[in-house]
Amino acid sequence: MKIAAYLSPDEIPIEILNVGAPEIEHGDLKKRLEMPLGATQIVELLVKFSLFKRKSNDSLSIHRLVQETLRDRCNSEGETNQVLASAIRMMHQTFLNCVGGTDFLRDFYNRLASQPRSVTKPHLIPLGKILCGRGIAHLKMGKFQAAVDDFDASTYLDTQYFRGYYWKAYTLCKLVESGRTEFTSRAQATFAMLHFKFKHSKLNDIKKLQSQFAELLLRIEYNFVSRVSELKELERRFGVRNDFSNVSHTII
Repeated sequence: MKIAAYLSPDEIPIEILNVGAPEIEHGDLKKRLEMPLGATQIVELLVKFSLFKRKSNDSLSIHRLVQETLRDRCNSEGETNQVLASAIRMMHQTFLNCVGGTDFLRDFYNRLASQPRSVTKPHLIPLGKILCGRGIAHLKMGKFQAAVDDFDASTYLDTQYFRGYYWKAYTLCKLVESGRTEFTSRAQATFAMLHFKFKHSKLNDIKKLQSQFAELLLRIEYNFVSRVSELKELERRFGVRNDFSNVSHTII
């Protein structure tokens, strides 16, 4: 109940009744939640005593006055910090169990693409561009690993999208610059692939990136290839593709 005092009152998902990540420190509540029917029993008791109302099969609601009373009680008993910590851990565990945004978007686009031609489909921005945009947002927030994951997905979905490769190379270089030297080879490989694919159309942008991280990127030994089989192997090694078609997407 006290945890619910700090949640949105109108629709509290039942999935939030979990042991948390990291696990909550409240021993009795943790034991109850670990039981097979623990969360179900807790919900039944709360609804039975009219402290909560069922909104649907998987959500509850609580009156704002009840929340205010519970918060006052937490303050008077000195439990506010402990209750808030438990609420955050339980929400964290709930988010970890959710379908990722990338998976949701990919599923949405796949479902739309499978619709019959007779169905009018809205004009959608390519998924690779959406993921690249989200990656740039993560980059601006300093979440470099999340940004790299988005740029990886972007370049996998759209192998000819320059911005996906460019920002992926930029982010990896920033990681190396911050001291994460384990990304050195990957940063150089990504820049090499950027150079291979876009040197004819985006050479000025590529040179600007190279000059910004000159110490790292000027050390690259470029591998020029003459056969499609070698080109495909280079792409697989650099993580650009993982299929076995006979067509290479690299432009050199």
